[in-house]
Formats: sequence, structure tokens, C-alpha cells
Amino acid sequence: MKKYLLLLFAFACQMISVAQGTTQQTVVEGRVWNVVSIIPAEPPESDTIPGYYKDIKGRWGIGFHHTYVLNGDTIMGGVTYKKLFLDGRFVSGLREEDGRIYECYWNDYPEMPAFDFHLQAGEIFKDEVNDLVQMEVKQVRMFNFAGMNHRCMDMWTHVEGQDIIDGLVDYWIEGVGCMGGPHSPFWWDGTPGSLLLSCYDGDECIFTAEDLNQITNIQPAISEKPSSSQKIYDLQGRQLTTTPQKGLYIVKGKKMFVK
Repeated sequence: MKKYLLLLFAFACQMISVAQGTTQQTVVEGRVWNVVSIIPAEPPESDTIPGYYKDIKGRWGIGFHHTYVLNGDTIMGGVTYKKLFLDGRFVSGLREEDGRIYECYWNDYPEMPAFDFHLQAGEIFKDEVNDLVQMEVKQVRMFNFAGMNHRCMDMWTHVEGQDIIDGLVDYWIEGVGCMGGPHSPFWWDGTPGSLLLSCYDGDECIFTAEDLNQITNIQPAISEKPSSSQKIYDLQGRQLTTTPQKGLYIVKGKKMFVK
């Protein structure tokens, strides 16, 4: 009876979380995103040629791999953010509050809303700092990744006073991010942008593009952890070219002390 009640309680908590629309954290220490930036190219002769990818609109391009890692904290404008590194270089700070994610690029610069996972179908996401950035939630779907339910929001280009003009431009995935990883890519010229291949929480793969059953012709396999996360960085995010002898360093998005 006790076991049954515990299971019932866990199920109820999960249903409440799903109903509220915020069940997983995205801004987590050590989180790793494996992303490719896609440069438009003619379709390859075969769908299995390595280095070629399709974006979410089905357009072909050549992909260049990048890795984002969240590591450590920083304070900007009196607010604490997680430090986001791109291929070992600091790019911005991220913070998450009640299903909403905010990004700040440098001290005394206004933070910008990056994601709002409370939005429902038909609602508009608007960057209050940059009025050009507006997207509409076309639909909200539920997917199960790594044993947890995630809301997936189909985001379409939106212009005030006009019909949607560019169709699907991004997926927002609760607890994961989007097609740009921790950044939402806005591509106004109609060219391919970024494609999220996989997301890791420590050593656990919590998402691959195949989980959405939307993205095909991914080469090479995307279930492997990005090799760039194996590189060693100093505390300023600079990649080391030699094995450190002693000190504090960043390996796999986590701090490591070498005696």
C-alpha cells in the first residue's frame, strides 16, 4: 500500500509539473551542447556524406561543429549568471527563473529574455530589448527524452500586424534549449542557421536531434559526446595545448584540480 501511494504521489507531481509547463532546468552547471552551424550548399550526391546536414526546413548545408559549455558563475549588473563558453571562449551569462531564461553579454548591459517556456500555442515571444525579435508559438507538443517529459514548442517568425511570414524557424525544448543550443538563432535572410545535435548533462546524453523525429540525414552519428568537451581549459575559458602539471582547470565542463 505504501509503495502504491508513493508511486501515485510521484505521478501526481509529474502531472502538476507538466501542467505548469516547467518540469526541467535548462541552465545547469556542466551542461554541454553539441551544435553545428550550417552554411548553405548544394545537395550532396548521397544523403550519407559526412559533413552535410539539413536544417529544420529541409535545406542542405555544410556543418561546422561547435560546443557550448556552462561552467562557473559571474556577476554582471549585480545579478549572478552561469558562464557560457563557446569552444572555450566566454560569450555570455545565462540565468533561469521559473521557466524563463535570461542572457547578458557584459557588465552594465541590459539582460535579454532568451526563452519563456510558459508560453502557449498562439502566444508571442518578444525580445523587449530588441524589437526585431518576435516569434509565435505555433504549437506545443510533448516528447519523452531520457525518461522525462519535455515540452517542445514550434516557433514561427512573427511580425506585428502581419501574418506569419517565414514558417518554422526554431524548436524550443524545455530542459534542453533550442536548435542553437543555449542560444535561439534568428535567421531573417532565409538561410540555414544552427542545428542542435545533442545535449549532455554531465556524462548523460539527455537529447539528440533524432528524438524529435524531425531531423534526418545527420552525419556523423549524433549520439556520441562531443569531442571538444574532452578538451582542457583554464579558468578564463582558454583552451590548453599541453597537459597541465598542476592547478585548477576545466575538463568536460567541470572543474578539476591537478596536484
